[in-house]
Amino acid sequence: MTYIGDFQAGETVNAYFSTNNQSGAAVTITSAACRVYKNATTSYLAGTVTVDIDSQTGFHRVTITTSSDSSFYAADSDFAVVVSGTVDSQSVRAVVGRFSIQKRTGTPSVVTQDLGVLEQSEATTVAIGPLVDRMTGAPILSLTPSNITCKLINGNTATTLTLTASGGSNDLTHIANGVYALELTASNTNHMGNSVLILQDDDVLVPFTASYVTLRTQTYESLVLDDDKLQVDVTQVGNSNVTSSSGVLEVNTKQINGDASAAAALDAAIDNSNNVVAVDVKRIDNSTTSATNLSDYTDGTSNQPVDAVKVSGDSTAADRLEAMMDSCPIFTVDNTSFTPTTTAFETNASEATADHFNDRICLFVTGNLAGQQKLVTNYLLSGGRGKFTVNALTEAPANGDTFILV
Repeated sequence: MTYIGDFQAGETVNAYFSTNNQSGAAVTITSAACRVYKNATTSYLAGTVTVDIDSQTGFHRVTITTSSDSSFYAADSDFAVVVSGTVDSQSVRAVVGRFSIQKRTGTPSVVTQDLGVLEQSEATTVAIGPLVDRMTGAPILSLTPSNITCKLINGNTATTLTLTASGGSNDLTHIANGVYALELTASNTNHMGNSVLILQDDDVLVPFTASYVTLRTQTYESLVLDDDKLQVDVTQVGNSNVTSSSGVLEVNTKQINGDASAAAALDAAIDNSNNVVAVDVKRIDNSTTSATNLSDYTDGTSNQPVDAVKVSGDSTAADRLEAMMDSCPIFTVDNTSFTPTTTAFETNASEATADHFNDRICLFVTGNLAGQQKLVTNYLLSGGRGKFTVNALTEAPANGDTFILV
């Protein structure tokens, strides 16, 4: 007695059997009839017997149309196929097969999947599956996409997608373990809201459905990709209506970190006429030293060191500027042994070679002479101090005045 298999409700079941005489030769069956018994009871329905298929004597088929009575051929049921008739002048009756409907393999009647959220009018590839063999319940590792009927339902509109193995608009290719990659075009995702994909091949796979929701691009990028800001129209905060001016939300801050006095202090620090806020920075990146240094740099207490690596975007120009400035020494006037005049003064220069700085420009950067420059006409080292002679200045430099030799 052959077990034919486990079937889906509504499918057509075929059982094959043969007849022979006592010598083993193939002979036909006459007056053939079939009963299909359910769950070891006496309840039965008739099946259709086709005798001598393809003119082959002794080779027969029983056809059971389970869609003819859905209450009888219900899921989770077992059935026995019994054929009776006359073979070689003998009345015979035999069980030619057994089958079940959605019981033996645990194969689901339908496989469902939630694909989540997709971007509207954007071509994409989704992973669907596993696609399951309708007979064994095992994942299908290889199939023919063109044999599958694929419906895309958007709202109340159904569209048929033509599935292809490659080179089409809706390619279906196996990834692993019965999971397939399905290409969707921009037109497939242009519907706003819920959509459903249905894949059917009654000969091979358990019906498969996949649902997804399509969102507008800005909403999708905000909620899913997290690379945009969600645009909202704020009308209430804390159940209270809010107002806005020129699209800017007007907020009356009552507390900062639960402190009403902090909010009052912030209000007092705001200079509305100049659109500035008075702020006393105590820390920068949690460092009080950094805050102190910033204060010193901005109020002139100390100088901010700067490392210029480019001039107008040119690193070579920065290097040349550095080389030029390195060749421009800075000296300070020293009146220890010589009282400066408008044409001569001693300095902290220690260069021993006479005339070493002749024909350079002496540019004062501090004191009353700041910004004034004169040609160096003579240089010598006197008593350990460099003495400069220049064209006449408007007045004698003071002790400690600084100049650059250009």
